[in-house]
Amino acid sequence: MKLPGIEVLAAVATAVSPRGAYINDQVQRAHAKAVKAGAIGHPPSTGLVLRRLRSLEKRGLIECVGGPDGYYGFEWRITDAGRAELARRAS
Repeated sequence: MKLPGIEVLAAVATAVSPRGAYINDQVQRAHAKAVKAGAIGHPPSTGLVLRRLRSLEKRGLIECVGGPDGYYGFEWRITDAGRAELARRAS
């Protein structure tokens, strides 16, 4: 199963806290839901989620606002451009 950046952006928006561990949890939940609905594939690795986050950062959709914090990882903030992208995709 592929992991599009927009799914990671949505996970940033819905995570309990905008830290890497919570974002990864949202991605894993979305994967489990997709598999239950018939999708196939391994769950995305933590490294893949971080690569997608960095890719979103390069595109200006999110920004890294805090360094690694032990288990919880980096802290991320959605930019105005990221909110606009989520709104565009939702409609």
